[in-house]
Amino acid sequence: MPWSRRVWSSAIPNRGTRVRAVPIDEAAAITGARYVPRAPTSAQARVDKESASRAAFEQGEFGLDRYGLRDKLPEFGIEYLSYGKWAEGER
Repeated sequence: MPWSRRVWSSAIPNRGTRVRAVPIDEAAAITGARYVPRAPTSAQARVDKESASRAAFEQGEFGLDRYGLRDKLPEFGIEYLSYGKWAEGER
């Protein structure tokens, strides 16, 4: 047994966790959390946004353009070259 494993096992007890599924109302009573009605709507909005991004990337759109980052490159001293210009030797 390697030394590091002995240190880990003696320093960190592995007792496991006890997880129990509970209804939302009961979990809220236990933790003091509140159910947020807008969460399903926010989750669906995120799924829709990710689907639109995935479709754009599949059609060849670059993240630099999709997220408006190409215009910020010069601020960081970065010059964007297309692969064609790079391959021609304009480095």
